[in-house]
Amino acid sequence: MIVGLRGDVIYKEPSFVHVEVQGVVYEVFISLQSFSAMGSSAVKLFTSHVIREDAQLLYGFLELSEKKLFERLLKINGVGPKVAMAIC
Repeated sequence: MIVGLRGDVIYKEPSFVHVEVQGVVYEVFISLQSFSAMGSSAVKLFTSHVIREDAQLLYGFLELSEKKLFERLLKINGVGPKVAMAIC
């Protein structure tokens, strides 16, 4: 399970960021709060690795408290990663 990434920002949009870590580029979905606080060079993200039947997705957060909130929201019946990220 991937619980964190530290690397260089290659590409950034409000909903996701591409982070290069030692030659491997990861796509990480982020909240608007993380987007606005994130710089354009090096970044350290706490991540939540969500494994589904058809995909493996990374959700990243600058603050550990935001990650904990996201993971708590996922435990609520009917709340998926996209809804939890919108709440964050």
